Amino acid sequence: MKNKVVSKYLFQKHIKLLAVAYLYALIILVVMPIFFAIISGTFGTFSISNTIENSNVGFITTLILGGMALLSYEDYKFLIQNGISRNTYFKNQISSYGAIILIGGCD
Repeated sequence: MKNKVVSKYLFQKHIKLLAVAYLYALIILVVMPIFFAIISGTFGTFSISNTIENSNVGFITTLILGGMALLSYEDYKFLIQNGISRNTYFKNQISSYGAIILIGGCD
């Protein structure tokens, strides 16, 4: 029972973090180049489809997951204080990251 609850908690938290990180990546990789093209006066030759096509989603997901893995101490501390074992936390964190990799790493 604990595995199901911890897995659901970690997966939901990781998905929320991933959504926010993808929003930032979208702003940096698509919106900012459009903005700079408008400012520089080259918007007529700018291609939004090429900009989106050239963004590597798998690489972005890898960077985001690496950052999320480095920020996992708060979850660890919270779950350990609430009676979840280290082994349960580790297994569920790995399964959550694995599911996210399968979902977001497809290019």
